[in-house]
Amino acid sequence: FTSVNFASFGQPTGTQGSYTASLCDASTSTSVVSALALGQSTITIPATSAVFGSTTCTGANKLAVD
Repeated sequence: FTSVNFASFGQPTGTQGSYTASLCDASTSTSVVSALALGQSTITIPATSAVFGSTTCTGANKLAVD
């Protein structure tokens, strides 16, 4: 991975290449994904509050990355 164009943990919408973050998403999303991914050839990132911190979203959270 050489760049992270978008990362959002919470309730992002859209599809690959056109994701949009929601107002309740974790503010750490891009920095966490960048720290874990940049320079790696493969990664696995658990989509959990333990990794990204809490969100203000209600319901299930998901991770979207471009």
